[in-house]
Amino acid sequence: MGAGGGAASLWAVAAAVAAAGAVYHGLRAWGGGLGPWGGTSLSRLARRRTGSLDCLRGPGAAPGSASGQAAAGAGAAGQGGGLSARARAAAGWVWPRLPGALRASLRRDWDLVGGGRAGDPRDVLARGLGAAALALAAAVAALGAARLTGSAIIRWMAWPSVLILPPAGLLYPLLRLRRDATCRRAQVLSALPEALDLLAICTAAGLNLPQALGVAAQHAGGGLGRELGRLESELLAGRRLSEALGALASRLDLWPVSLLAGALMQAEALGTPLAEVMRAQTAAARTWRRQAVEARIGTLPTRLTLVSIFLLMPAVFVVAVLPNVLAFVGGRW
Repeated sequence: MGAGGGAASLWAVAAAVAAAGAVYHGLRAWGGGLGPWGGTSLSRLARRRTGSLDCLRGPGAAPGSASGQAAAGAGAAGQGGGLSARARAAAGWVWPRLPGALRASLRRDWDLVGGGRAGDPRDVLARGLGAAALALAAAVAALGAARLTGSAIIRWMAWPSVLILPPAGLLYPLLRLRRDATCRRAQVLSALPEALDLLAICTAAGLNLPQALGVAAQHAGGGLGRELGRLESELLAGRRLSEALGALASRLDLWPVSLLAGALMQAEALGTPLAEVMRAQTAAARTWRRQAVEARIGTLPTRLTLVSIFLLMPAVFVVAVLPNVLAFVGGRW
């Protein structure tokens, strides 16, 4: 490699490092952190992910406890503080132009995952728009550096980045919000029958519904514990049972929870003992959980077939077929 090629390579490496630094510092300045929930450092992001996302934590303190309320208050105080006015303005312009079904889905997922924290789903969209703009700027800067240095390597890397990085930056916060909501729903569905058993025992022992919810939230933990604690807080704050249960069913969007909400509303209207309702709903929740597991098991043959086609068959072709093809082409068959 000549002196000109070595200089071009050094310029390419320097441009790549500069672009990466620009993206990192730009994301911190624009979005207040590297993740879609904000923050000012990687350690703060790690604490928030381990402290507020249910799919990354096990059963812990109940939401109604003092430690749970303190953690929720700290998360609400730190949420949304790092977003710039430009990102919020861009998200405010894009939000009304999104399809109504997508807006409703984002609001439902945010209410489930981000409930109790400040902000709204437009903050997640603002993070995505900021990341997409910065990724596009970094890709254009890399193209400019490739043109100045004449480096073919950085030019080949820059053109795909123009097409891939901005959509990826836009979709990542939205997909992460959907993943967290799906994770919490899975946790709720897994722990619901045991929590309903505990609610049946508490109501049969003479506790009213808010007290029974508090006991169940303390023992359930995780996503279901947070939702039961939130329901208890709403009832203690004076919200009507039908409204609180309707909001819970809308957030979780799970058939057993919707069935439970309807049964409790009917029991309140007719005066049916809550313990009997809880026992009936426990059997329904266990049936639903078993059916969900069976449905996931039923998809295994298709997944294994795809793995065999895309991973195993290419390796078999390279080992068994490709040498014979090369020998035939070379006239050594």
